[in-house]
Amino acid sequence: NNKSSFASNEIVDARLNGYVPDLIRGDLDSLRPDVRTYYESQGCTIEQDPDQNTNDLDKALQKIKDTIDSSSIQHGYSESYPSTKVFVYGAFGGRFDQEMGAIQALYKWGGVFQNQLYLYDDQTCAFLLPAKIKNEIQIPFFGETPANEQANR
Repeated sequence: NNKSSFASNEIVDARLNGYVPDLIRGDLDSLRPDVRTYYESQGCTIEQDPDQNTNDLDKALQKIKDTIDSSSIQHGYSESYPSTKVFVYGAFGGRFDQEMGAIQALYKWGGVFQNQLYLYDDQTCAFLLPAKIKNEIQIPFFGETPANEQANR
């Protein structure tokens, strides 16, 4: 059960209730020095991508896709690594344009991650239900997230 986590630099200030991602990726323009120091001291890699034509969430999702593609090639899979679930923490409650960017990511990246892309914060969850198939949602949904698994240890 190999799990990795990536974060865009916009959400790390919340400290994710003690959850430490493997990687923070973004243009890092809003990453405060104290927050950077905290995550680096926790073993998190911080990677700057200065491209101003994509938002930080797209940068993080691209990194996840690249990692999956690399793993698929390394392990001889003909398609993307199976059953990859992507949880986006802190997708809501910020600036409106960032929230709309997060919703757009569901449509832009949903197919890449086989509709296993989930956006949420403490009060809201959003994901796409694939068309033309039977959809079933199991409650409690949030029990499966990496942050909850770590918090329940």
